[in-house]
Amino acid sequence: MTLREETAREREEKDKQQAEVAFSDYFHLGPSRSIKALFEMYVAKAREEGATSVPTRHRPKLTQWRKQYDWDTRCSELENKDIESKYRDYETIRRIRSDQLLDLSANAIKVYEYLLDPKNLEVKDNIRYQAAEAVLDRIGVTRKSRQTESQKKPTPTTPDLPDADADPSTLEAYWANRNR
Repeated sequence: MTLREETAREREEKDKQQAEVAFSDYFHLGPSRSIKALFEMYVAKAREEGATSVPTRHRPKLTQWRKQYDWDTRCSELENKDIESKYRDYETIRRIRSDQLLDLSANAIKVYEYLLDPKNLEVKDNIRYQAAEAVLDRIGVTRKSRQTESQKKPTPTTPDLPDADADPSTLEAYWANRNR
């Protein structure tokens, strides 16, 4: 390999490394990423930390790298992988919590069975009553739903409006009863 070829290869390798650093910065700009935003960030950073702190301060070079290394497609792929990873993590956590809830439910049922068993004489009647009430409430049987017909309050009814040709005393009585 000639010196010229070696120099060209080294320059190309350095260019590719700088492009990768720029891609990383571009990706981490998030949803508002753009060449303009990256360029402005590099200009500001170069002013503060020096020219060697950024891969380039030339906007056309950033545009070239974006096209040459297909940054937008790579960003989409990385974001999709991140979403898939988070979804898998969520599903794992959901499965674990669901299993824990099933275990907890099974334990709660055992406790209620113990409390409701009349053979367990050490359980006080008021505790047994509260346990029974809680179980019935969980399955949808509540005191309100067991109300008898005689316990229900009658709903007030409004008398029908008298005919237009009714005598004035009937109309007066109607309005007096309605406003009560």
